[in-house]
Amino acid sequence: MIRRKVGAVAAFAAAGGLGVALALVGTPAAATPSASTSTRSSTTTKTAPKPKPKPTTTTSTNKKKPKPPPAPPTGRSIAGLGIGKTAKLAVDGKSVTIFGTYGCARGATIGLQLWVVQVKTGASGKGIFPFLKGLKKGTAAYKTLAGKTKCTGASINWAGVAAVSKKDASPPAGKRGHLFKTGFARACVIASTKGKTGATDLAGYCRLVLVQ
Repeated sequence: MIRRKVGAVAAFAAAGGLGVALALVGTPAAATPSASTSTRSSTTTKTAPKPKPKPTTTTSTNKKKPKPPPAPPTGRSIAGLGIGKTAKLAVDGKSVTIFGTYGCARGATIGLQLWVVQVKTGASGKGIFPFLKGLKKGTAAYKTLAGKTKCTGASINWAGVAAVSKKDASPPAGKRGHLFKTGFARACVIASTKGKTGATDLAGYCRLVLVQ
């Protein structure tokens, strides 16, 4: 029967009814895409852009530097203040003599204060230079020693006595005084100068000395 229908359609098409013939035969159905040929979704996962860092306001931690202290005045009056390595022990141990040098500007006068401490014995002594007590004014010894207070601008040698206190030199009955002995001690000297306008300088020096 199919052959008869096709034959009839062909004969009808030959007679000029091509459009009708196609309608009778029927157009093939449009191919539907299968699951295997289906269009794949082209959805691409977009990564979110990283947020831009917010500008941070840097607070300056640098505090204002304090102003430096004023520079010391130039033209010091005292120079070359020092103490020798050895000190001389008195026979009774009540004092030691220390030696040293100093220099000071011309026109000024100088005075020294001395301290000696000996930890081993607990003894401590004080003194001044020049020590004019007991010297008669006008004598050669007085003039020589007093002359050392006048600054000449040159280096001057000095020798001063540091004596223990009266309590240590003559202790009460039943108590022992602290006297110096041979060995090491610490000696210090403080020098001060004066001029026409008053005090002009102050300097100090300390060192370990060998008492012998």
